[in-house]
Amino acid sequence: MGQHTTITEWDIQEATKANYVQMHSILTQYRNHGTGERRLVAQTIRPLLESYLRLKLPTEFGDREWLGDFIKKIREADHTNPADAAKAILEEVEAVNDFSKRYHHNTNTSADSEPIDDGELESYVTRTLQIVGGF
Repeated sequence: MGQHTTITEWDIQEATKANYVQMHSILTQYRNHGTGERRLVAQTIRPLLESYLRLKLPTEFGDREWLGDFIKKIREADHTNPADAAKAILEEVEAVNDFSKRYHHNTNTSADSEPIDDGELESYVTRTLQIVGGF
């Protein structure tokens, strides 16, 4: 590849943590201080929740699966499956998913122009932070 190429180990968990912390901060700053670009805040909800569930249940959710896939797996998990424990938060995860998918291109081609209601956004930011802080 070149004279100055080095192949080293990459700690995916550490790299993911940094991204997770950054996303968590975006939501926390919005909730606590009302700061941040609203569309970015709305678009951060879903990936924060996905990252959290991947960190919490790393063997259950693949890299090419998304929140809708997670929900299906949780819903269908039997008592021997680690994802069964997430049934306690399933209703909230589904509600957050329904809200957040409006702001993502893979589920809404008009995501960039989808209207944002501040009260609704604040509510879903709070709900998301409660999920990741309580499960």
